[in-house]
This record gives sequence, structure tokens and C-alpha cells, in this order.
Amino acid sequence: MYRKIIPALVVVIGLIACSTTKVYIDYDRDADLTAYSTFAWAGSERPSMEESSPLMHDRTVAYINQKLKAGNLTQVENDPDVFVTYYTDSREEVQLNTTSMGYGYGGGYYRNPYWGGGMGMGMGTSTTRAYTYTRGTLVIDIWDADTKTLVWRGAMEDVVSEDPQKAETLIYKAIDKMVYEWQSMKK
Repeated sequence: MYRKIIPALVVVIGLIACSTTKVYIDYDRDADLTAYSTFAWAGSERPSMEESSPLMHDRTVAYINQKLKAGNLTQVENDPDVFVTYYTDSREEVQLNTTSMGYGYGGGYYRNPYWGGGMGMGMGTSTTRAYTYTRGTLVIDIWDADTKTLVWRGAMEDVVSEDPQKAETLIYKAIDKMVYEWQSMKK
């Protein structure tokens, strides 16, 4: 029974370990972030979810809007202080999990007075399994509308869930963290 539980436990722990949301923030230290009070969306040449997942794209844009507005930025059609863009990227990754059962003496040469000289010997087995998963990145950029320079960037990287509700929750948590950092820098 333990031979079935241990490999499953190793897989679960491995997947939990690789699913920690990492949020990175960078900004122009010379920019006066408190001077910005209006924003508008700008087009981006980088890929977004607009074509690959239009529903998730709409939810992401709506949630970013909601969070920026809650942070005292007003969305306008013309003459904004800053432009907002977002883009995504994903890549397939492979995780290898090896489970060993049994015992062994290693593979080196040794001399044992009772057995004589010889190569190491052991009685064990190992099984290696490969798990493929998608790691995605979400980047939110805020550009000064007058100078056309990047003044703030928030980025998140995590394992992407196949379940749309879990993916949405992950994106919302990342946006919460990123916009919280934006708001704290504006104070």
C-alpha cells in the first residue's frame, strides 16, 4: 500500500512546490507616480489573451480596470496621464519525479573481507515519471502618456491551470498583488 501512496505524495508535493505565485515589480525611480490620476488602454504588439482566450481577456481587462479605479485612477478616452497595457506568455515545462524503493550499496569498487573484492551491489528499483505543465506569465505595463516611457511594470509567473475558474482566481490574485504595489508606491 505504501508503494502506491509515496509516489502520489511526491507528485502532489512537487506540484505544490512549483505553484507559488511570484510577482515582480519594477518602476522608474525618477517618475512621480503621485502625479498620475487618469489612464487609458493602449494597444500592445505583444501577445495577450484576446485571441487565444477572449473570455479570460475580457475578465482580465475588467479586473485591472476595477483595481486601478479603486486605486484612485480614472479611466478616460482622451488625454490620459498614463497608458496601460498587458501581455501574456506561456511555455511548456517538464518536471521529473524519481521514486526509489529498496536498498543498495552503491556502484563503487570496495573490498569486503567476507565477500572478497568486487563491484557494489544493491537490491532496489527506481521509477522516474515526467509531468508536463504550462507556466504562464502576465505582465502589466504603465506608460507615461507624454513621454511614452515605461514608468511601472508588474509581472507574475505561475503554473497555469486547465480549469478556467482556477486560472481566473490565479490571475486575480496576481493582479491584486501588482496593483497593491502600484497603489503603495503612489502614496
